[in-house]
Amino acid sequence: MKSFAPLTFLLLVAGSFAKPLPAGKPKPVSSKVFSELQLYAKYSAVAYRDQQECIKPLNNTAVARYDKKSTQAILVRDDKRKEFVLAFRGTEPTKGDGDCSIDAQICKTPLAIPGVTGSDLQVHTGFQKAWKYVNADVILSLKKELKSKPTFALVVTGHSLGGAIAALASLEIKTAFPKLNLRLFSYGAPRVGNLSFAKKLQSVVGISNIFRGMLRHSLNVIGN
Repeated sequence: MKSFAPLTFLLLVAGSFAKPLPAGKPKPVSSKVFSELQLYAKYSAVAYRDQQECIKPLNNTAVARYDKKSTQAILVRDDKRKEFVLAFRGTEPTKGDGDCSIDAQICKTPLAIPGVTGSDLQVHTGFQKAWKYVNADVILSLKKELKSKPTFALVVTGHSLGGAIAALASLEIKTAFPKLNLRLFSYGAPRVGNLSFAKKLQSVVGISNIFRGMLRHSLNVIGN
């Protein structure tokens, strides 16, 4: 399993998931955002674990587990924070060639998310394929869980490949559940799509609900 300790971040609030890291002097983030970056990074780390290790991550309740082909994720319910957390595993070399094959499918392909329209929406072929392995199961799980907990929010998170899948998942989930309070936290995620996709993601999810963290060697969080 990969480790996030010690945790360090370069925070890019409302990152585009399309363009290179913006230049400019970084700005400090609030202590609340810092704490949340630490918290959801732990969930992203939990997603690397095997099924038996994910029964009660972070002392919360694991309500669903997804493991199809190269995509692995976990849905957790946090009753104290009144939210669900959907965490995707990143690239794991020990899982065989599946992850590397997904990462290598770099050609752009038209975005295929029900209800999302727009011109020239292009995304990484492999990342979209990885999300499609589990998207129907994730949507079904959320329908069930939100029926019993309709006021709960959702945080979608992931590291590396997991962060890329999380971006696509956030767009589809928010489109399927427009009233859902959804936020996206990704760590070290690669570019997911073109500028049109980035703008669509920001428009649907909300520019203030998207957080990107880059792992560094010391525990410092700075925002752009």
